[in-house]
Amino acid sequence: MSRRDKVKKLPNKGGLSRHLNPEYPKTEWTAEKWAFILHRLTGLFIIFYLLAHIWVTGHATSPESWSSIMSTLHTYKWLETTGEWLLWGAIVFHGLNGIRLILVEALGWGIGRPHRPIPPYLPYSNRSAQRPLLWLVVALTLIAWIVGGVILYQDVGLISW
Repeated sequence: MSRRDKVKKLPNKGGLSRHLNPEYPKTEWTAEKWAFILHRLTGLFIIFYLLAHIWVTGHATSPESWSSIMSTLHTYKWLETTGEWLLWGAIVFHGLNGIRLILVEALGWGIGRPHRPIPPYLPYSNRSAQRPLLWLVVALTLIAWIVGGVILYQDVGLISW
């Protein structure tokens, strides 16, 4: 009898059967998962903006070409302002969430004492200071994004007080 025959065969829990099996632990779309995805997307958005910005400014080789590029951008001022507002929101969220990640992952803030995992294996972030810190990041981002939007759109003249 070979060693392979002695090993207990476990049922395959992958694929569609994993989602249909009621005993299989389900992964939920928690706030931490959304923050992870949004952190990645905002990082990509910032990088693409930076590359586009370098490309546009690199093609302005004379004052006339710079004026041509700027007049094209200023034709649709509301679109330019909306892009700047989205960029501002991405920078604020990415920066604040990055600070939160440094506090939690690098410095261990809000993790707590280790414990033995007990089924259903809930993430420890649901029972620690990590979740309130994430909501603080979301609240500060929304406040800064709204204030930035009011300032940007007020400069353009689309909002007047």
